[in-house]
Amino acid sequence: MRARHLSNNHHGNWIDCIRSRQRCVAHVDIGAHTATICHMGNIAYQLQRSLQWDPEQRRFIGDEAANRLMGRSMRALANLNVLRTVHGP
Repeated sequence: MRARHLSNNHHGNWIDCIRSRQRCVAHVDIGAHTATICHMGNIAYQLQRSLQWDPEQRRFIGDEAANRLMGRSMRALANLNVLRTVHGP
């Protein structure tokens, strides 16, 4: 059985792990996966229909309206090419 590590202070655990270089209680991969699933559910709810997900492509299958809701266009100041031009490689 895997040991369970609990924390009632995720922010404090994160700061401690930065200092100690240990793995956080809330691992980034698990958090990203969980956030993606929640986002997918919100999109299905907003569109009021079932959706099919392609985990390898990280896109909805055959539903461009749903795929557009997965992200948004970058503003000019957030564009990485602009940042590289201003700040160098």
